[in-house]
Amino acid sequence: MSDGAKIALASAGALALLAQLSCARPTGQARRASLGRQGGANAALAPVPPGYSREPSTFFRSGGVLERDVNAWAHRIGAPDALDEDIALYHVTTARDAVLSSRIKSRAQLRAQVGDQARSFGLGGGEEQADMVSVGVTLNGARRVAAALRHSILAAQGKLSAADAAVAVLGWTGFPRSVRTDEPSMRDHDGYYRILQILSPQTAEEMTPDEVSTLHRQGAWQWRAYAREAPDMAPCDVFDLISALEEEIFVLGRAHGYEGCLPAVRVLEPCEKIAKMNADQVAILAMAARVGARPTEVPSECELRFRPEDLVVLGEVRGHP
Repeated sequence: MSDGAKIALASAGALALLAQLSCARPTGQARRASLGRQGGANAALAPVPPGYSREPSTFFRSGGVLERDVNAWAHRIGAPDALDEDIALYHVTTARDAVLSSRIKSRAQLRAQVGDQARSFGLGGGEEQADMVSVGVTLNGARRVAAALRHSILAAQGKLSAADAAVAVLGWTGFPRSVRTDEPSMRDHDGYYRILQILSPQTAEEMTPDEVSTLHRQGAWQWRAYAREAPDMAPCDVFDLISALEEEIFVLGRAHGYEGCLPAVRVLEPCEKIAKMNADQVAILAMAARVGARPTEVPSECELRFRPEDLVVLGEVRGHP
């Protein structure tokens, strides 16, 4: 666990992105209708200012890993003629009201403003880039981060059972489909077994790692059943369960050879700090960035990191889980 305040946005490489974010990506009218039913990214957003863009391909490094993975999921070769809300710029905040009433700020700016004793300097970017702001490039990825944050806060506050937390983690990571590989030499038997040990220690004692490794063929329902066996535990232990599950799923994705975005969101704030946050303040914000900005690409987290002065907030995306 890192001492810095950080969210690692994780998806899964070109193959895993397709598997974990959407079994069959809807297109055209069907996708727009789906976004409308959920509240979508079109709800009450300010127009993009002149000289700004929400289209990630405007900022991708040509031929880079992030461009490759996102385009593979979106089934496109280059920038589309019209913005696709599924592939756009998003930031997940834990301070909705403050950001919407002011502007987006980096960790360094918040530290200078509030002081070193503040409960949080924002989640994302890490200390190595404290002057930058993390911006995700897919709506599904932003929803995954928001779900991880909200559930982590509720767990730390004692408002979420271990079983409900475990089921939720399997949901936002897309496990086991998101790390599945049909290549026997790449299959990590021990990785599946470690996940079962976290979900249901008693069941894990009755099975061998080789037996557990075949469970991915039975689909998510079997793993959800094991998740519901998670024993009762104290709030910070539930929070640690979330962290442990995400870490093992992240490691398993790496073991299966995925490059680029990996299928886990890892909340690296300590439980005591997370417990002071307000789950109702977690929000997905639609962002636009100044054309010509040169963000840092973070393929493993499926995000771009911008200087705060290059960003504008267009409004909140409602309807996320």
